[in-house]
Amino acid sequence: MNTNETYVSYKPLNTLLDSLAQSKTEFIKKANITDCEFEDLESCNLGCISARVIMNVASALNINADTLLSVLSNKFDEKQLSHIYSDPDKQFIKIKRYDVLFDDKGSNKISFIEHRYDREILVSGCYCKKMGILNPDKLKCFKISGDFMSPLICNNDYVIVECKEELPIIDGQIYAFADKDHGIMVRRFISPLHGGLILRSDNPSVDDVYLSKDEKNSIFIIGKVIERSGCVLE
Repeated sequence: MNTNETYVSYKPLNTLLDSLAQSKTEFIKKANITDCEFEDLESCNLGCISARVIMNVASALNINADTLLSVLSNKFDEKQLSHIYSDPDKQFIKIKRYDVLFDDKGSNKISFIEHRYDREILVSGCYCKKMGILNPDKLKCFKISGDFMSPLICNNDYVIVECKEELPIIDGQIYAFADKDHGIMVRRFISPLHGGLILRSDNPSVDDVYLSKDEKNSIFIIGKVIERSGCVLE
C-alpha cells in the first residue's frame, strides 16, 4: 500500500473538469501531461506528482498552484469545488505579450498587436486584488530593450503594465510609453509644476529628459508598470 496516496470519496479533478465542461482527453492534451500523470492527479497521489505537472495542470484549470494543491489534498468538499471558479482569488489570469503599432495617419494613437508565440505570464487573482487592480483584463505584457532602468529593469526584461485610457501621473512611479522612433520604453515620470513631463531613468549614467507640454503630446502613455520578469538571455 502506498502511504503517500490520499483516498477520497469523490474525484476532485473530475469535479473541476465537469465545471469547465472538459473531457479527460481534451484536458490531458491541454495540460501536456500523460495518462499516468492524469491518473495520479485523479487519485490525489501527491507523492508521484512533479512540480511541472502541478504548474501545467494549474494553468490548464485556470487556478493557481496553491489552490490546486489544496484541492488534491482534499481540503475542499464537492460542493465547495463546484463553486471554485466563482472565487477570483483562486484563479490565474493569463497576461499575453504585445507590441504597439502607431496610427499611420500621423497621430500618436496606437494599436496593440499580440505576440502569439511568446511567453504568457500568469498572475493570481489575489495578487491583482493586493495591487488594487480592479480589471485584470487591462493588464498587458511588453518586452523592453535597453538599460535605461537598470538595475531594476534590464535589457530584454518583460514588464506587466496596467493599461488605462485615463491615467493619473504619480511622481516617481514607473510608466510604459511609446513613440514612433523608439517603440516601447519605461521611465519614472515626474510632473513639473509648470507642466510638461520629466522622464527619469534609474541608470545613473542617463540624464533626465524634459518634455514640454507640446512634446508630451508626441508620446503615447500606455500605463503604469506593476511587475517585471527577468530574462537570462541577451
